Amino acid sequence: MPTTTSTPALARLFLVLVLVLCLGFSWGGVWADTEAGVLRQGAIADFDRVIAINPKAADAYLQRGIAYERLRQWDKAIEDYNRVLELRPQDAYAYNNLGNAHAGKGEWDAALLYYQRATELDPKLAISQVNVALALYQLGREGEAVTRVRNLARKYPYWAEARAALTVMLWQQGKRGEAESNWVAVLGLDQRYADLEWVSEVRRWCPRLVKELAAFLQLQ
Repeated sequence: MPTTTSTPALARLFLVLVLVLCLGFSWGGVWADTEAGVLRQGAIADFDRVIAINPKAADAYLQRGIAYERLRQWDKAIEDYNRVLELRPQDAYAYNNLGNAHAGKGEWDAALLYYQRATELDPKLAISQVNVALALYQLGREGEAVTRVRNLARKYPYWAEARAALTVMLWQQGKRGEAESNWVAVLGLDQRYADLEWVSEVRRWCPRLVKELAAFLQLQ
């Protein structure tokens, strides 16, 4: 018989999804460290129950993978994202998140491939586009990275992520005036990019860009 889900179970799934979305769906949640572990472990337990009721609940695997990722349990996150792709082979978010998990393991070549696949599947998924640029930069392909980030900053002029990354890359190229102009815009849009710990531990930029941001901030 086909798997079915009871009305209470569906309601439970909806409430859990709303909770996790409210706590931060994107790859840049802002939970306090003292509370994050408890919240994420609780979310994992909730999604375990949902999956037990409906093993084909792709969103539950996706969100559980995010919780594992934030706990830095990369292999468990990868396993869940791969399960999403078994159920939804064209899921751009799952590919992007696979890139995140492999990046967390320092596997930047693999991360790049997954980010590129996410972008192919959904060209409007801006986060995967900037992640492609960060992976390229980490792999030493600076020219391609700068071109991509510059294009994103032009397309989304009020997106602090693209402008912040562009700032650091331009500064390293010696284009100080253009870099500083972009940085002024970043601070007006999202001051978290001046917080090195947030950029490194929450947003999780590539190590090279984090190191260069640290050097840039010391000179400000």
